Amino acid sequence: MLNEKKKEKKSKLSPLIIPNEQTPTKTTATTALPIDELEQNKKQARRETTLKAKDILSPLICKRKEITDEEILNILPILNEDAVSNNMWDAERVKKYLLRHDSNKKPENA
Repeated sequence: MLNEKKKEKKSKLSPLIIPNEQTPTKTTATTALPIDELEQNKKQARRETTLKAKDILSPLICKRKEITDEEILNILPILNEDAVSNNMWDAERVKKYLLRHDSNKKPENA
């Protein structure tokens, strides 16, 4: 008798998901989204800074004055020498790295 009730509950809880025939979809356990939306929601792979790149960038971090665009453009070929295609450096990425690793920052809780 209990087994029959469990079977009834299971059959009531699992409705069929019928995708819209007009747009191709990928179904997951919880939702059915059009493929375009799924591609937009993908995360970009995390890029890791190699030890070689850290060694190249460390003198720029220690500099007291602001780094010029010319200095950044001069180190880009060296940074990209051994870089994998999804881990290439550009001027914007170098600037962001230097801002995040600025040694002149004051600690927030000091």
